[in-house]
Amino acid sequence: MTQSRRVHNTLSTMLTVTTIGDWFSYLSVIYLLQNISGDWRVSSFSIPIKGLGIAVSALFSPYLNSRISPKRLLVAVQILGMALSLVTFLFLEQSSSSMTWLFWFSCFQGFLSNCFNQTRDFYSKAFTTDDKALKETVAQSLLEKGFSLGQVFGPVLFFVLIHIAKARPSIAFLIDAVSFFVGTLLLLRLPGLPIKLPSPSYKQFGVRPILERTPIRFIFVLRSIGMWVPFAIFNILLVAKMTAEFHRDPSELTWVYALLGAGATVGANWSGQQSDRFNYQLSQSYVFCAASFVLFALCSALFAFSIPFSVFLMLCFMIGFSNGIQKVTTKGILREQTSTEEFPVISALELFTGKLCDLVTVSIFNLALISISGGVSFTAIWLTGLGLITFLATPRLATT
Repeated sequence: MTQSRRVHNTLSTMLTVTTIGDWFSYLSVIYLLQNISGDWRVSSFSIPIKGLGIAVSALFSPYLNSRISPKRLLVAVQILGMALSLVTFLFLEQSSSSMTWLFWFSCFQGFLSNCFNQTRDFYSKAFTTDDKALKETVAQSLLEKGFSLGQVFGPVLFFVLIHIAKARPSIAFLIDAVSFFVGTLLLLRLPGLPIKLPSPSYKQFGVRPILERTPIRFIFVLRSIGMWVPFAIFNILLVAKMTAEFHRDPSELTWVYALLGAGATVGANWSGQQSDRFNYQLSQSYVFCAASFVLFALCSALFAFSIPFSVFLMLCFMIGFSNGIQKVTTKGILREQTSTEEFPVISALELFTGKLCDLVTVSIFNLALISISGGVSFTAIWLTGLGLITFLATPRLATT
């Protein structure tokens, strides 16, 4: 086993542990906001608030990584995340739940989690650049699999905490802090970077490659606008369907997110295995992108109809499956088409653009009180169109 493969296996394990903790705190925020306000729109607004923190963090991460050792930065972010969760736990234990604090927590959590995720991606890219035995898509599938496994176990364990153990929701933040501590111990086992990341130039390493190279420009638009916006709306729709239509307790969202995570785990793992076995070319990767968008759209479109709860759960698994393929293939293409200097900057610009579009779209969706069927129709049409555009553009992109 190469050093790069060992590094990615450790990163995958650590992601599973910390993602479990993230889901504890994320679901606890939604649960508390829903109980305080009694309105699903208020609780779901924590999603774009967290996205705002991610957007702000996106532009700072490349600078931080060029000035601080990525391994040290990963450890520092884990420690700050642990402190934030502990402070929130103590605050909720000493006083009644505060909507303002919970929204601030979502924003800060988004900032720290994205700083960690981008640093992890830069660290991963640096190790795979000189390792021809580990393909970029396979490396990305290992990271996505670690995250998706955490999404399976985190929501289920949260449900056990609230409904079986009858614990207070504030305990979820304490568990989140423990996950950060375990993640820090795993990070200390990782080696330092084999190269030093340069100081980022958004014009040279970001804007210019996006404008001048068609595959990078296409995948930038596909991820920043095509992927983040509809999936953000879909997250809102999940909360709406569960609470407003199925009249389920907010804590039962755990099973929905667990099924999404299970589907994403299967999709990410399958994408990595297929890429490793058949050595897909660029055009074939784009076909996978198109197929995942269309599958996502078809499943989302069924949300507009009155469907049994069991069918709803099955659709969630299929949507998770398509999302797992989507994330691995699009991020894999971006990793393969960019250099070590370009990848951090383009990733930052993609995430910043995506989260701002996400914030604006979801805010309009919430404030305009758009119906569930209207939101589903928008998401389905949007994703189908992107899937078809991706498929039709494949021949040109493959020869660019």
